[in-house]
Amino acid sequence: MPLQYAVKGGLSAFESGLAVTSRGLALGVTGMETTLQGYEASKRSIDMFVEDPLLLTEWPRATDIALTTAPVVTGLARDQRRETSSEQRARRGEQLRDAFTDLGPAFVKLGQTLSVRPDLVPEEYVGALEELQDQVPPAPWDRVEGVIEAELGPVDEVFDDFEREPLAGASLGQVYRAELDGETVAVKVRRPDIEKRVQRDLRLVESAVPVATAFLDDGRAFTLETIVDQFADTLREELDYEREADIMERIRERFGNDDRVKIPAAVDSHTTERVLTMEYVDGTKVSEHEALDSMAIDRADLANTLRELYLQMTLVDGIFHADPHPGNVAVQPDGTIVLYDFGMAGVLDPELRSGIVDFFVAINRGAVDAILESLIELGTLDPAAAETGDDALGEVVERFVQRLHAGEFDAREFESLVDELEEAFYELPFTLPPDLVLVLRVMAITDGVANTLDPEHDFFTVIDDVLADHGFLDEDATASTMEA
Repeated sequence: MPLQYAVKGGLSAFESGLAVTSRGLALGVTGMETTLQGYEASKRSIDMFVEDPLLLTEWPRATDIALTTAPVVTGLARDQRRETSSEQRARRGEQLRDAFTDLGPAFVKLGQTLSVRPDLVPEEYVGALEELQDQVPPAPWDRVEGVIEAELGPVDEVFDDFEREPLAGASLGQVYRAELDGETVAVKVRRPDIEKRVQRDLRLVESAVPVATAFLDDGRAFTLETIVDQFADTLREELDYEREADIMERIRERFGNDDRVKIPAAVDSHTTERVLTMEYVDGTKVSEHEALDSMAIDRADLANTLRELYLQMTLVDGIFHADPHPGNVAVQPDGTIVLYDFGMAGVLDPELRSGIVDFFVAINRGAVDAILESLIELGTLDPAAAETGDDALGEVVERFVQRLHAGEFDAREFESLVDELEEAFYELPFTLPPDLVLVLRVMAITDGVANTLDPEHDFFTVIDDVLADHGFLDEDATASTMEA
């Protein structure tokens, strides 16, 4: 064999050896990182058990939570570094959804919160967690009756009549039909002992955060801590029916002269922290399309109206119903929209509302720089990321604006761009302020409902109309509206 071929073969073998060695070193580094993460998590776990007596007294529940979530938590470290395929991340997202469902109400609510956090979990997780629903059997009547009697007195004395079978139920409460002073009312009753169970699980979730953050980078670790704090506050608020009644009345007053929407009135005399009595308002679920068609309801108009109502609540009124899933939205024969369940609600300060309006006005004008600037003003984007001319977000936003103003969108293409935006949210240094999370939740859910009602529904046409109707496309009018 000539010398040159021998040398060439030797160099080729040497290069192959270096490549294999490099891959081996990379795997070794990854293994060391995972080992260090596991060590840090174990250390934090030991510290927690020493510092928090609840973990000792509730060790069976803590163990159940740990064993149920461990396979997903350990995989999240690899998923956040994008060392896994999209199919693997999708499977892990489904595992997390199933784990939260098995663990009960507090975890279902936590999963629903994470479903609108593309800055914290991969988009495949978001898709899986969006499917989380409260699926729990009704509590036995004798225990529910005990709650009502403890709050109001004997059921047959404080109500003229009371149906024992619930009309609807979820993880936190159940709704019954009753008669009071000759009027039909709906009575929402907190599930027996739910507060104790939720408080216990919240404490366990809060205690587990230091362990989970060992598998996350610093930015996402901070975001997770913030989310859990906000989630705990929101869930405790949902358990307070007097607060829900107050929110419901405040929103009802704002729509007092709007015949497009009906919101039940609370009955203060029969409302406490654990029992909410309200006007009974019947309607057909917005998801029952055949029934809507039989009532000759124009579903395209209905989708637009629903969008307009929620845009008014968020952008104009600053106080809004934050859980518009199909079970909480109904339609009457004349097309009036009925809203139920105000346990999850949001209140926005004028500065945040103004920032959201600026974001949509920038989209309306096709101004990419203004869109990125509004994201900075909202506190969602690090200024350094927005200044990078060729970053992923800027490219996606620019393409989005170009297609939007060219009128070239179809549903599939829009969905693809949303996926790219979620990917950019995950890859770049994004954070989402707590109040903005609820706004995103509302927009995501109403988007699903509206597009199901009318596959041709165009959100951007509706929001442009709302911006114009309320003077938001006029800078002076926008400023005066926000000050009001």
